[in-house]
Amino acid sequence: MTAPDGRRLGIVLVMVAVLFFTLLDSTAKALAGSHSMGMLVWARYAFGLGWLLLLMPKGQGLQPFRTGRPWVHAARGLLVMASTGFMFASVRHLPLATIYAISFLSPLLVAAMSVPVLRERVRPAQWLAILGGFAGVLVVVRPGMAPVDWTILLPFGMMASYALYQILTRVTGLSDPPLTALLYVTLVGFLAASVTLPVSWSAPEPWHWAAFAAMGALGTAGHLCLIKALTIAPASAVSPFTYTQIIWATLVSVLWFGQPPDAPTLAGGAIVIASGLWLMRAGTR
Repeated sequence: MTAPDGRRLGIVLVMVAVLFFTLLDSTAKALAGSHSMGMLVWARYAFGLGWLLLLMPKGQGLQPFRTGRPWVHAARGLLVMASTGFMFASVRHLPLATIYAISFLSPLLVAAMSVPVLRERVRPAQWLAILGGFAGVLVVVRPGMAPVDWTILLPFGMMASYALYQILTRVTGLSDPPLTALLYVTLVGFLAASVTLPVSWSAPEPWHWAAFAAMGALGTAGHLCLIKALTIAPASAVSPFTYTQIIWATLVSVLWFGQPPDAPTLAGGAIVIASGLWLMRAGTR
């Protein structure tokens, strides 16, 4: 049984983690006018890998790299990199609150995909939560009620890539230490993004390098906070607090970019969040 202090610290760490991820995406949004999506993805993983290597325990040599499933890690890394790419392309065109409202559909999609892929049983209450989440996204997108630009598909690509990443992780039942899994995901993202660098490269200004380093640090710190939270508190206790990201996104959108979310985005996001919380509750009962 987890101590109350452990639960509280885990909740705080999750909220800090999603704040870091929001600041990471916001930094990419601020740089989107100066660099291509490929360049930003490369910078995020190049500096993220650098920070990880600095944080690796001394005296272990290549131990953190040892795994019996390198190809599984490679596939997971490509899916996470694709999710990052869709995210960075999204922030170029859309407000953060809109992007996150759609991305919160990911756990609902994982639950729906678990039936044909994982042969899991989803109860009627969980199906209602899944349908509620899709309804919430329809409120955000408003098809037929407002002009729909093709860029609205980008967050769906991000959400689908991340859902497939979670499904693959559950299928394989990875037993490697969290640091090893994070190290491989970051390494694969760096190598894959480096392939596109000859065509995506653009000369950064001096302050851009500091922003790139901040992106890598924010991503690494966010993942480490999540890992720590899940080691000291049950996932069922801390996972609902990932939805506080919509609060951070709204604040950043208003204060940094002057883009307050409209009423349908807030209403649809609230429906998706409520559906996700309902799904978690139905799944733990």
